[in-house]
Amino acid sequence: MSMIKILSDFNNRDEQGRVRLSTIGALRDISVHRSELREGLEVLLYEDEFEMIARLVYDLGMWKGILREETIRYYDEH
Repeated sequence: MSMIKILSDFNNRDEQGRVRLSTIGALRDISVHRSELREGLEVLLYEDEFEMIARLVYDLGMWKGILREETIRYYDEH
């Protein structure tokens, strides 16, 4: 089974540094996988230039991702 991918804005973080998954792109990806999501699930957060694994938490009515910084992978420009 492949890892769920969620489009993210890595600059949209809460005071604890968790990525808020509240953008239109994130909500679209979440809606596709709604039945599979649960707290603690590892997902792949991505944007135009890179991706990173994060652990999901549900807080204040929205999903958030706790980043695993060591998993960052930049996309090849070629």
